[in-house]
Amino acid sequence: MSIEVTEELILTETKPISDARVKELTNFLYEFWEQYNKNVRELVLDVREKFDSLHSGYGEIVPVVPFDLASQRDAVNAVLFASGKATTLDYELEAALRIKEDLGFNPVKYVAVVSNANDKSDGSVRVREVAEKYRESLGVKYVCLDFKEWYKKMGFPKTKGPIPDTNFITENEIPDSERARRFDIRQQFESALMGELERIVRINPHQSALRLRGYNFPFIGYEATDTHPADLRDYNPETGKPRYPGWQSKATEGMIKDGYTTFHGSLIYVNPITDPSLWQDLDAGELLYAGGGYELPEKRTAKQIQTAMKLTEDRIMCYFEAMGGTLLMGRTVRPGNVHYFTSPNGRDGVLFEVQQRLVVVGDRIMSGCDAFELGNYYQLKEMFHDCN
Repeated sequence: MSIEVTEELILTETKPISDARVKELTNFLYEFWEQYNKNVRELVLDVREKFDSLHSGYGEIVPVVPFDLASQRDAVNAVLFASGKATTLDYELEAALRIKEDLGFNPVKYVAVVSNANDKSDGSVRVREVAEKYRESLGVKYVCLDFKEWYKKMGFPKTKGPIPDTNFITENEIPDSERARRFDIRQQFESALMGELERIVRINPHQSALRLRGYNFPFIGYEATDTHPADLRDYNPETGKPRYPGWQSKATEGMIKDGYTTFHGSLIYVNPITDPSLWQDLDAGELLYAGGGYELPEKRTAKQIQTAMKLTEDRIMCYFEAMGGTLLMGRTVRPGNVHYFTSPNGRDGVLFEVQQRLVVVGDRIMSGCDAFELGNYYQLKEMFHDCN
């Protein structure tokens, strides 16, 4: 007799895996922050010194997380952008609250949660609900500009609906002029949304750590980090792009089709799509962190696999960012040769080379198929301070 695979069953299976990985990560980073006397500035100075040691070979290295040594002293200012059920948003704020309660400080200060849609009574959009959950404990503010309401107010024509009418990231054949028109509307909205953020929170988004947590619009004028539900170490040599881009379960469906049995998530650096002609560059930013992987116990649908990966992959990356892990990372200004796999889990051994900014962790290059991953913590102990 077969057992029905419910969401509850998947969560029961994967929660112990997620908790064990969170414990491994927090044990290391708690020790790490104690070694640095819970001083973000001290850590940033040490990291930049290590970046400088690589300067002669790789040129200037820019930190992944912006931190102005002249004005910032205690924490990184971060803004979370979310849509839909806001599961990963909840994970990241959960992590921020946990480190505050355990260590008495936050290396990352979440100043705002931003949404492009109002919450819905059916629970399909609950960004405000999650933000309110942490408002008092973390001081996070909620910012929202509902795209559909804004679109109507601006008087744009509507056929299928505001979102499909402005989707310029589509493989459907559309004229370049139409793609440009859609891009322009999304660009106007992004400017208006960022204006709301600056008005309510009084920060400069370009000088803050912007993080996409299930946010369903591509960034056009801003850089950010983003969790992704697929293994972005796998590139398609024919396109020169990641094999599994896209939102929600679309990327996971591609991995199922190609025979994956272990599903890794990814944390990437999002480079803005500054022109409509660059629409195929979605999810083609630098890979910062490769997840530990979800091993398929039996046949599952893409949606079921994605549900599991939110716990085994996304939650760990959210903890990593909330606890200041990406403060250790930088990117070279000058592109270099980066290698990616060309088959599921790289099992055919063939690599594909692209020109891309190199990812630096401390004083080591960790890019492409050699990206930082679960289990690399021991290398950080070797690199930094006297953690070893």
